[in-house]
Amino acid sequence: MSASKGFGLLLVPTESLVIEGKAADTVEVQLVLKNSNDNIRLAYKVKPASPSLIRTQPVIGILEPQQSAVVTVRRMPYDPEQYSGNVTKLLVMSLPISGKVSEPKVFWATTEKEPVKNRISIKIVQT
Repeated sequence: MSASKGFGLLLVPTESLVIEGKAADTVEVQLVLKNSNDNIRLAYKVKPASPSLIRTQPVIGILEPQQSAVVTVRRMPYDPEQYSGNVTKLLVMSLPISGKVSEPKVFWATTEKEPVKNRISIKIVQT
């Protein structure tokens, strides 16, 4: 497990996800986000590079100190002839939150800070 540069967001798995299944099926895997800080709250945002192929839920959230969240990464049905690659990416962004912000949507819409960005590879395996 490795932490983000500076803010203490841990990702499990750390570098890549493998999604196996038939192209016609919806397939889900889990990504765990953990705030390893003892006294800093973190906001996170998850964005797939291929949003028509990969969907995530939740997309945004707030992690209290030492709290974890499970993000469901869902590969949607696809036509293997139209999708030429077997690897895509997932971008996980994080920023510390100060004050009493409780709505992640408001936080991400109003922040001017540059978030820490982690990229996770997603390998698509057709069975």
